[in-house]
Amino acid sequence: MHKLLTEALRDELIRDATKKFARRGEFLIYGVAGTQKVLVTAAAHELNPRPTIILVSEREKISPWRDDLAELLPNVTVEELPELDLADVQASTVGMERQAQRLAILARLLRGEKIIVLATAAAAVKKDFSRADFLKFQLSVKVGQQMSLENFLTRLVDFGYERADELDAIGKFSVNGGLVDIFPLNEPTPFRVEFFGDEVDSIRSIDFETRRSIKKFTSMTVLPIKNFSTANEPFLTCAGDGGTIIFDEPARIFEAIHRLTVEDPSLKKKIFTFEQLVKSSRAGSLIHLELMLKKIRSLEPTVNYGITAANVTSFQGQTKFFLDELSHLIERGQKIFIVFASQAKLDGTAKLLAENNLRDINLERGNLTDGFALPAAKLVVFTEKNLFGTSARRRQPNKFADTGEKIRAFSDIKPGDYVVHVENGIGKYLGVETLEFNGVRSDFLHIKYAGADKLFIPVEQVGLLQKYISDDGAIPKLSRLGSGDWARAKSKAASAVEDIAEKLLELYARREKSPGFAFAPDDASQAEFEDAFPYEETADQLKAVADIKRDMERPRPMDRLVCGDVGFGKTEIAIRAAYKAAMNGKQCAVLVPTTVLAQQHYQTFSERFAGFLPTVDVICRFRTPKEQRITLQKVRAGQVDVLIGTHAILSSRIQFKDLGLLIIDEEQRFGVKQKEK
Repeated sequence: MHKLLTEALRDELIRDATKKFARRGEFLIYGVAGTQKVLVTAAAHELNPRPTIILVSEREKISPWRDDLAELLPNVTVEELPELDLADVQASTVGMERQAQRLAILARLLRGEKIIVLATAAAAVKKDFSRADFLKFQLSVKVGQQMSLENFLTRLVDFGYERADELDAIGKFSVNGGLVDIFPLNEPTPFRVEFFGDEVDSIRSIDFETRRSIKKFTSMTVLPIKNFSTANEPFLTCAGDGGTIIFDEPARIFEAIHRLTVEDPSLKKKIFTFEQLVKSSRAGSLIHLELMLKKIRSLEPTVNYGITAANVTSFQGQTKFFLDELSHLIERGQKIFIVFASQAKLDGTAKLLAENNLRDINLERGNLTDGFALPAAKLVVFTEKNLFGTSARRRQPNKFADTGEKIRAFSDIKPGDYVVHVENGIGKYLGVETLEFNGVRSDFLHIKYAGADKLFIPVEQVGLLQKYISDDGAIPKLSRLGSGDWARAKSKAASAVEDIAEKLLELYARREKSPGFAFAPDDASQAEFEDAFPYEETADQLKAVADIKRDMERPRPMDRLVCGDVGFGKTEIAIRAAYKAAMNGKQCAVLVPTTVLAQQHYQTFSERFAGFLPTVDVICRFRTPKEQRITLQKVRAGQVDVLIGTHAILSSRIQFKDLGLLIIDEEQRFGVKQKEK
């Protein structure tokens, strides 16, 4: 058991509260917030492990739960229930990976596995596969079972599986004589079912790449891709009467569900209500967590149970204040823990405490979202964030990154958006339509072109589309199918590219021979700034930062491209380069494609530079003309170290005192001439 859980259970109120998590009934536990809620939940799970579902109002609430549970219950599996938007339901190919993830979680809960599942309101309200559907709609196959090959193939097609010459994706199957290779929606690997006459002779899992056998099985189950769901009960029923369901701030969950139907009234028939979620959760233990005791509609707790917990002081790097508070807590007989994500800060704090003769304070490595105090247990826990204002947080990989490129591209476009097809030109996306050809129903993207022209693209080919982007948001002229206009436009563009390429070769040759400013190597200030980054860097991130610094320290002009998926951490890489430039007396310009992105970057850069010397400003339409004039004056005077803006930065009216670094975000959205200006 984690040390903090052991200490927390000295509090009689917390010990009693944990018993509610394993008792059938509906209970409201109040007086806790943030990490305090996770602490109580983790203690209950440690004492009595059960299948547990934790429901939160929105995605931002998932990360603190996930991070704190990983710290307090390191040996417990914590899953996140993927959300399925309406497009996922209509376009089975696009939503298949996430549906598979949901089914895998559902299966684990039905088997009674003592896992913890984190789910947003949007994920839980979906009328999707339920406990009853899972048990009813499945194709079970056993070795020795009497079943004809034709009957098996017919059932697969009825279940929505697609026959293919070669097995290349989830939801497909291929046939070679009496061998059927299938990649079920509910399995992590494909399977090979071998028939001998009208009997199932063998079942084996196979490697997706090599098709070689991995393991023999006596049976397998195939779940349908088609949605046969009767949607009579929510996903929450999967916890069963032996599980625990936790509503984290039920009032906010109610608001989140209500907001979904206000934004799109058509959803009312497609999702469960808050009342239905609560009712379906009463088979086992239903826990509501709130900070304040209050009456919430549809809740019928038999017991309202209060816990006395408190937040701790945030010192923001004020050493004397911190040491005085520790002395005061020691005098009161409090047991003190300080949890550090950074070993360097732990070592530094240990040295500081020793120098000030402060003993009996427990310094631990770990990751907690926030500190807390439990007066009854005489326990006070601080985190690195409480001491310094920031902490290195655990960076969680995106579970859907590897297979989600199509999903992201698909969800990036909505009906009414203009798109560009690689072969057919500019059209208008109207949505997803299900069409039937030769008795097979499939989902297609409907693209409108000039006149009455229209094109239906299989959702699997969404990668052929790109969003249409213009500098000024102008409405484009739609292409006409088969007219040759698009081909001529591409040919003209190709010629222009050749002309620019020739000029670029000359430019880069001159640049390579030109002297540049060599930035100084990193100093203590750079190290301190980078230590304040509130996440743990990835290996790729650190390599990109090192490569950029090496280029900056060379006496030649730098030109480097940083590529990475959403969530890779490209902005932090840019921020570190900008800081290095500013601390070397050079100004930095950050060029972005949209006003909204300019404002977002201004906020991010400002937050990171808070407490450090470099100054940040922005030029965008959100600023008044007077504010923009003042900013321009400061830029000319060298009083702005980092200037963020859109194309306006390229204007001749903006004059830098000593520009040393240009950062272009989403550089593909700018023309070559703009970037080389």
